[in-house]
Amino acid sequence: MWRCDDCHSGYLDPRPTSQSIGRAYSAYYTHSPTSAAALLPPAGIMSKLKRAAMNDFLNRKFGYNLRPALPLGLGYLVFSSIKKKARNAAAMFRHLSAPEYGDHLLDIGCGNGTFLLLARDRLGHDVEGTEFDDAAAANAFQHGLKVHRAPLPGMGLPPNYYANVTMSHVLEHLHDPISALSEIFDILKPGGRVWIQVPNLDGASHQYFGSDCRLLEPPRHLVMFTLQSLTDSLKAAGFIKIEPLASENFANLMFNAGWMISQRIDPHVVPQPTIPAAILSAGNEAQIAYSGVSNQSEFLTIIAFKPK
Repeated sequence: MWRCDDCHSGYLDPRPTSQSIGRAYSAYYTHSPTSAAALLPPAGIMSKLKRAAMNDFLNRKFGYNLRPALPLGLGYLVFSSIKKKARNAAAMFRHLSAPEYGDHLLDIGCGNGTFLLLARDRLGHDVEGTEFDDAAAANAFQHGLKVHRAPLPGMGLPPNYYANVTMSHVLEHLHDPISALSEIFDILKPGGRVWIQVPNLDGASHQYFGSDCRLLEPPRHLVMFTLQSLTDSLKAAGFIKIEPLASENFANLMFNAGWMISQRIDPHVVPQPTIPAAILSAGNEAQIAYSGVSNQSEFLTIIAFKPK
């Protein structure tokens, strides 16, 4: 991984070609069956209360009309008083406002379709996805989801059509992310919004572990952004009202994984080995220090709009 002296993004060189990159995904987490756990009716009184509280928060924060919901704004009060709860709930649903009539949502790199199911069946959005991985797309198809087998750039989707486009941990996998952002701009309708989450090259775990950082994930991550370089890339594509958002930090998990990689241990191994106390402490400190919107959070979450 090299770092550009101009924009400070990271880039893999040498890197897999467009023809060979598929081999890096021969075994990948999106090949697992679609998880519908968040869609299941809650069992037990406490689970039902939590669902009703979250529904009230989403109703008041993002304009939904989800039922059942706690009355008198109690759910909103609970979530808003606990910053972590509010942050994680909003990020789980990608900060999506309630859809208006005729709105369409596109999730690029939808994997097995878990988020599309959530947006469709919990929130009522009209959803579509794109996915280049055959095994992942097959899981999404099983749930009746409309998934385009298309690359980015080059999706061939209609211009000025989508009210929302979301991309969770996709942009860093693309050979030409700048052209991808321009194409997303084109397919959004005027006033439409893109939501992006990517790993952060300036994240605390990268500063701590360097080339052993879990965020780098070679050879799959081809380009790594900073908050500034992602903001500049969105501006160059024509987006306005670019805003970083708070989401869960995951620093403790990334520090654990970074230590395992440094010891040449598979970070996905189960059960996990005993992590040294110094690593646990450093991870927890970063978790607290860089929660919310931060240049050193592990992930960057950002929204931007196409002018009306």
